Amino acid sequence: PFERALWRGGLRRALRSALRSRRAVARGRAALLLARLGFAGCEATIAPLIADRDPDVRAAATHALSCCGSEEAAWALLRGLRDGDIDPGRAVERLTAEWAVRPLLGALHDPAFAPVRPWIGEALGLTEDPRAEEPLVRRLTRGEEEERIRAARALGRLGRVSSAAALIAALSDESPPVRAQAARALGTLREARSVPALVALMDDLSWWVRGRAAEALLAVGPAGVEALRTCAESHPDAFARERAAEALALEPAGAAAEVEAA
Repeated sequence: PFERALWRGGLRRALRSALRSRRAVARGRAALLLARLGFAGCEATIAPLIADRDPDVRAAATHALSCCGSEEAAWALLRGLRDGDIDPGRAVERLTAEWAVRPLLGALHDPAFAPVRPWIGEALGLTEDPRAEEPLVRRLTRGEEEERIRAARALGRLGRVSSAAALIAALSDESPPVRAQAARALGTLREARSVPALVALMDDLSWWVRGRAAEALLAVGPAGVEALRTCAESHPDAFARERAAEALALEPAGAAAEVEAA
């Protein structure tokens, strides 16, 4: 009834007209009002403003679509991401709710969105939706390097222990950033099964990978802390011993007590 009253009063028609105004502020305001008032189908009328010549209007349209909170809005945001009309970071932060999950999964498998798959993976991790786990594992094992990096990060954010096997395998990836992100994700999962594979990274050629492996071992808990102590005392690589000692220096007192109790 409320929407019909607004329709009869001519507000919707006036807002649609304002979307074509020469004044940027009028276009942006109209997009936001259409979304806030929840007019059915407003996503299709707001979406063209994602490519507006004015950056403030583009920002308003992006925010308006996220306010719509619908799959249609998610697809509009994804097309804006693909076409370069929306900053990738801004698109990702708008696509983290449940209403965006199905479009994100659809776009992840659509060849037309291949250039922005890394960003789609990033957004899926931030949704914390379990439906994202399987496709992210696939991207971790067979995607391009940037896809694998962001898939590893996203799986850490999902926090599902069932991803541990894939992340442990990724510790052997040829790419140092993938190895680093996989180590970091395993630390988030606190998965004790990962300790031997993380220890193997303590003498990695990349300082960043060694650092992430040490941090992950510390995060795993008693088994990881004990492995770090062994590394610090007797690892044949001097850099590994040094990095393990640095990590142990940051060890919380509670973690030390847990190791002693174990």
